[in-house]
Formats: sequence, C-alpha cells, structure tokens
Amino acid sequence: MSHLSSTIEYYLSFNYTLAGRTQKIYREHLGRLCRFLNDPPLDQITPRRLAEFMAGLRQTNGRPYSPGYQSQIFRALYAFFNFCVAEGLYPANPMARLKRPKIITGPKPRLSLKQIQRLLDAVKQTGLAERNLAIVLLMVDCGLRRSEVVALQIGYIDFDDRSMRIYEPKKNKFREVPLSDMAHLALTAYLKKRRPVKNPAEHVFLIERGPNKGQPLTIKSIEELMKRLKRKLGFKIYAHLLRHTFGNHYIRMGGLRYLQKILGHSRIDTTAAYYTDPDFADLQAEHRRAAPTAQLSKLNN
Repeated sequence: MSHLSSTIEYYLSFNYTLAGRTQKIYREHLGRLCRFLNDPPLDQITPRRLAEFMAGLRQTNGRPYSPGYQSQIFRALYAFFNFCVAEGLYPANPMARLKRPKIITGPKPRLSLKQIQRLLDAVKQTGLAERNLAIVLLMVDCGLRRSEVVALQIGYIDFDDRSMRIYEPKKNKFREVPLSDMAHLALTAYLKKRRPVKNPAEHVFLIERGPNKGQPLTIKSIEELMKRLKRKLGFKIYAHLLRHTFGNHYIRMGGLRYLQKILGHSRIDTTAAYYTDPDFADLQAEHRRAAPTAQLSKLNN
C-alpha cells in the first residue's frame, strides 16, 4: 500500500494543470496532514484520524486558524481523497464522514468612496506613481485579482474598445472585462513612460528597479505596494479588498449578472452571496427611509 507522501506527489503531478498558486496551497495543506499523521500507508488513514487533524486546526497554540482557512484545508483534503477513490487507492472518501467547517458569512469588507479617493491620492505620491496608479485602478475600478494584474499582457488590452481579455488558468479561457475611463488613462500614461513595447506578448507591468529590472512584476511586488499604502493611509489595504470594494460599489449601480461576468465567477449565486447582503451603512439608510417615524413625517407633510 502506498504511503501518503508518495500519493500526494502522484496527485499533484497528475493535476499538473492546476494554477501554480493552487498547487502550492494543496501541497501545503496535504503536507500538513502528512506530518500530523507521520506519513502512514493510505489504508491506515481513518475518518477518526482526519477528524483529529481538523480539530487540531481549531485548537492551535495561540490563535486557531480562521474558519475560512479551515474550510480551505477541508476542500483540499476532500479533493485529494476523491482522487484516491477514483484511482482505486481508497474505497470511499473518508472526508465525507466529517462536517465541513462553518464559515460566518456577511458583507465583504470594502473601502468607502472617501477612502478610495484617499487611496488614489496616496498612490500618486509613491515612487513609480504611474505604474502603481494603473495597478490600483485595475483592481479597485475594474475588479481584477492581483494574479490577473501581473499576468496581463499588452496584447490582451484593446485601447480603442476600452476592454481587456483576462486569462483564467483554472478554466483555461479568457473573459472580457471593461476598462474604466480612469484605468484607461492611467494605463496609457504608464505605457508611454515605461520602456518601448517590443511585442504584444510582453507583460504590461514590469519591475522597474534592481537586478530583475525589465522582468514581469510579481504578486509579491503588489503585496509590498499594499503594505506601503497601508502604512501611509492608516487603514487596511490589500489587493483582494480592492476587488471587493469594486464589487460592493458596482452592485449599487449595476446589475448582478454583469458583475458576475466582470469578476469571472462561474456561478451567479457566488456573486450574490458576496455582494448582495446589505452592510450597516445600507441598513442605516434604509432604516431612515422606512422607519415608522420617518413615514409619520411624510404623513404630516
């Protein structure tokens, strides 16, 4: 009987088409299980031992892992054991006997319009301001993920039509995303200033300094930019917050189906779950409009 570690390597090599970040996450989570169980043969892995592993995620020294992170680990293990069953390595998925960690849902965090303005003003004060402004606007005004920003190529942008083709590795296809007026202006200004474009397959965003100058920008570079902006502004800034900010503000003026297409969600209920729950500011506004005393004032008028 194969041991867990060798089966994990077989699983990851079999699923070589997974995006690099997904491969890394799966390797991390499955490796954690392997270390916890001391790399046993597959036939010695029981639902009880898996339940002990999942319980340990809630009882770590210091702070336990968040419910969302526990759910991510659960999904990785469930997918792995599904593969084992399909390959005839395991009779039935032992994760099916376990309860999925509950995730507390609610409105996604977002920046207010005033915070967005402060953010844009702060970006303009950074080094490489033209590049950084274009990066931030693609996330906060067009809803791109950080991985999509760094993967964006010159040939994927239609400046005349003001649209972008965004490649989705998991689906192995492109989606078309509108390019906002401000993002269009920022990209145009940046591309005029950066080194000349030699072919359309070039990445839009490049490292501008240091030994890797001229190489495609990395996700780590965007994370470092977010940290600098957080220190400057005094409130949380991270790449996915900008994407959530786009979705939260867009849904107030635009349609759910359009937002689904822009964000690249496969299912519309995913978009609805993220962006249709009212936040407290929405509740306050609706309360002021619909509370009995508000209606009395209209009656008295």
